[in-house]
Amino acid sequence: MARLFPARGWVDLGAQVSAGSDFPVGQFGAMRSVWGMTTRQTVIGVKGPEHAISNDEALALHTANAARVTGEEMLLGTLTPGRLADLTVWHRDPAQCPTSCVT
Repeated sequence: MARLFPARGWVDLGAQVSAGSDFPVGQFGAMRSVWGMTTRQTVIGVKGPEHAISNDEALALHTANAARVTGEEMLLGTLTPGRLADLTVWHRDPAQCPTSCVT
């Protein structure tokens, strides 16, 4: 479990990494994904803290990097004039949440 999705190492190596969620199909929406990548918190405690990435890096994996991986970086992924916008407003910063605010 501690080695699952070692984002820090991949980002540091310059790998083309992206992230996403299956919400509402599953229980793990983007807020939980960002929270998990930044805190490495799991239902059984913190696992693999050396693989944690910053909040900004986690958000980039879900936005600009996801668009780049799908070849849509000229259409979406950043808030840029002329590009499609898909906004999410969260009630709290996922990097600062206890488990209860990301469920």
